[in-house]
Amino acid sequence: METAWFVIVALATATYAATDGFDLGIGILFPRLGRNDVERATVRATISHLWRAYEVWLIVLGALLFLAFPRLYAVSFSGFYLAFMILLWCLIGRGLSLEVRSHLGSPVWRAACDILFPIASFLIAFALGAAAGNVVRGVPLDARGQLFLPLWTNLSLQAGPAIFDWYTLITGALAVGVFALHGANYVALKTTDELHRRARRIALWSALPTVALGVVSFLLAPQINPPLLANYQAHPGLYLIVALTAGALVATVLSAALGHDLAAFGASGLLIVGAIAAVAVALYPNLLPGTPDPAYSLTIHNASASPYALKVALIWFVIGLTLIGIYTLVTHRPFVGRVHAGSEEY
Repeated sequence: METAWFVIVALATATYAATDGFDLGIGILFPRLGRNDVERATVRATISHLWRAYEVWLIVLGALLFLAFPRLYAVSFSGFYLAFMILLWCLIGRGLSLEVRSHLGSPVWRAACDILFPIASFLIAFALGAAAGNVVRGVPLDARGQLFLPLWTNLSLQAGPAIFDWYTLITGALAVGVFALHGANYVALKTTDELHRRARRIALWSALPTVALGVVSFLLAPQINPPLLANYQAHPGLYLIVALTAGALVATVLSAALGHDLAAFGASGLLIVGAIAAVAVALYPNLLPGTPDPAYSLTIHNASASPYALKVALIWFVIGLTLIGIYTLVTHRPFVGRVHAGSEEY
């Protein structure tokens, strides 16, 4: 049952990253995508009705951790409290920049919202990538299962770990690159004319830092946390996940270059899902690796709820997942197709 919930949490994480990821990517690229008020309105219209639906998965992820792995929930939310507060304020800022922009007719107000939107999106993407880097690298857990990390270090290779250190800065930048690529593919899929062509070009350029940072992160991870390779060495067939992830990156670049927008967007989504799956396989059965002593790691066994609670939670998860699926279909149905240039509507 613990393994089943590990898979469920990994799938929820991948679903959130693949859906809200292109929202964040659009925000990151917003100043580059829209060069005038007409184009900026078109870009906002691609997500203005849908971004709330994708953040449902972030709430679902928190609820799943609370239900299935309450010890992990308690340790991570207390140990990363300041980082979570920064993330929360950025989420609020992004929402406000989209929702209240048109409430005042002042050009200064609207310009401020247009500035806040990319800044908040960038910080959210970077924080999510840094969080993933902390999990991959491991955190200093003690015998009581508690942790403390400074917010940053002097970035020296010899310095101790921090929420933002030299390695998590790399993974944070990687997340920004991947989400930017995903977002550019989505704008290319949903728009027309010059904005469509510009989004496709930006997608191709976004692939360059994604490839570079992805290779660096992939090579560094086993050096920083050697046990990450244990599952792959025990079951070499699992390297197929890594190969499929790399193939998805190649596919999204080729599809964008050939003008196949839907294929490019699907491939960049598969890239995100594959990367999270590769990390999940490397971590299993750990949820939060402990350093320097792996014995203090939080695993699916010592951090999970009771077997009875996991069974009851699984029933409610199926019900909740059904409701989310219906909600997602109803929400997306009116917004199929491309956005008219300069319009806030489809």
